[in-house]
Amino acid sequence: MISHFSSDEKVEIIKGDIRTVDKSIMKGIDAVVDMALLSNDSSGDLNPELTLSISYKGSVRIAKMAKESGINKYILMSSCSVYGFRDDIADEDREPNPLTTYAKANIFAEREVLTLSSEGFHPTAIRLSTVFDPSKRMRFDILVNGMALNAYIEGKISMMKDGTQKRALVHVFNVAREIYKTLQANDEVSGEIINVCHEDLNYRVMDVAGIVKKKSPAGKLQCTETRTQDHMRLNLKRQGKCLILCPCLM
Repeated sequence: MISHFSSDEKVEIIKGDIRTVDKSIMKGIDAVVDMALLSNDSSGDLNPELTLSISYKGSVRIAKMAKESGINKYILMSSCSVYGFRDDIADEDREPNPLTTYAKANIFAEREVLTLSSEGFHPTAIRLSTVFDPSKRMRFDILVNGMALNAYIEGKISMMKDGTQKRALVHVFNVAREIYKTLQANDEVSGEIINVCHEDLNYRVMDVAGIVKKKSPAGKLQCTETRTQDHMRLNLKRQGKCLILCPCLM
């Protein structure tokens, strides 16, 4: 994932486990961006105890270690899956409804990490909606990227359920920009939660499939189940504090 940075003399790569790594890794560090999580619902449910030990307890451990080391800024990369499925549009003030071990681990970590906020330590939780577009190490278990892979490999696009369910999307570029801006904000977003999304990118799955189909050799779309109500639509209230996000699909 970070091999393309390995030749950069400004980058030091340390292999370790956030559950056991020594506090010495914090020496000389100005900020921590914690992405060391199990990445989705399916992998999280394979071993709930392991998921909680990494994505919850491991994250809290790193945040506490950062604070004790005098580091000013900590960003927890969380997920909008904490809202569960709902008919309304969820902003940061909406009550979470985590349905999976992955989502619960994120909520548990957020709640403990954000209470560490103080004059000299500024933690922020960033809740990612569904990310799309190319990266150095592609993930194909997420909506747009998975559809693109199926279109080119199998010549078709399969949709879970009937395609009427709605999902919030965000371009990977905007995720990177979000992290950068949050690092610059310091106490402006200390102890806060921020959705990484754009209201104009709340799409029906079938509409996403249609866009991918136009850009690919896929010959057909197919659904796997009947009508569903598991919607996830997002907005953000805190955009004006430090973030400027623009819609970008394909």
